[in-house]
Amino acid sequence: MPIAIVIPTLNEEHALPATLQHIAEIMPNARVIVADGGSTDRSKAAAHSVPKLNLTWLDAPRGRGNQMNAGAAAANEEVLLFLHADTLLPAHTFELVETALQDASVPGGYFRIAFHPVTPLTAFYAALYNLRSLGGVCYGDAAIFVRRDLFQQIGGYQLGLIMEDLDLVKRMQRLGRLHYIRNGSVTTSSRQFRTTRSALKMAATWLILPLLLQLGWSQERLAALYPSSR
Repeated sequence: MPIAIVIPTLNEEHALPATLQHIAEIMPNARVIVADGGSTDRSKAAAHSVPKLNLTWLDAPRGRGNQMNAGAAAANEEVLLFLHADTLLPAHTFELVETALQDASVPGGYFRIAFHPVTPLTAFYAALYNLRSLGGVCYGDAAIFVRRDLFQQIGGYQLGLIMEDLDLVKRMQRLGRLHYIRNGSVTTSSRQFRTTRSALKMAATWLILPLLLQLGWSQERLAALYPSSR
């Protein structure tokens, strides 16, 4: 089952090489598409420095939705896996995804999440995040994967949205039950939790935003609350 890994980037020269090197080690046959939103650092050079990697570099309009749609459009593989530049996949990702999609009624899925380095606060947040994932609520740091034809069928990522990943997951769920992979975790950087204050703000915001979205808050009101570095 051919897999294309799509990574949206913006000035990720420090995080990206480790992510790409890890992919080269655990999934040497996977195609990796880096969709860059106009980096001004050495992200491109850092990406191309990773050996034994089937890499495609794309310059895309800035914005995660734009970048991930551009990466998906460049792929012809059967499965798309969207990965953040600071996130490492579990060692047996290929087998886990292939097993998840053996059921033809499953449109895609996502993974458990862990943070590194681990602190009591990030461990607590990961536990809350994974508990929420049981109910089908997840963000892009959970490494969402989807059959490419179904991704195209539902129109890909909707541009200009806050929480575009959550929106994509909800539209995927209309096609069938998503597979939540619990026997393998993606490990993402806890850099967004640099201080206790920022960690609590991030956790509270991510817990509250889905509820506000369900209550009909406008994108403009949600954007004012969203702690985005994009």
